Amino acid sequence: MYIMAAGTGSPSQGALLLMFFCLGTLGPLLTFGFFAHLLSHRIMNELLRVSGILVLLMGLMMANKGLKLTGSGFDLDSLRQQWHVIMQGVAEHPAGHGDH
Repeated sequence: MYIMAAGTGSPSQGALLLMFFCLGTLGPLLTFGFFAHLLSHRIMNELLRVSGILVLLMGLMMANKGLKLTGSGFDLDSLRQQWHVIMQGVAEHPAGHGDH
């Protein structure tokens, strides 16, 4: 959000953008903090564990999207297609049964 505010090119527009971001996120964060305080220690630990897993999964998804945008061929779909081509070649020409 700071980069987006700086990208406005205007100190007043950037400050206004950050103020609305603050107003939009402060309520949900305070509400979550209040209700999290009411949860038991065990449930809070489970919530943290699940949150960590979700953050990792979202990071992997974003990395995959970035790799797809580069066209490098290292995204999940490209690697899966390459694997199928390799396996199809192996099935058509099994090892040890080739022409010599």
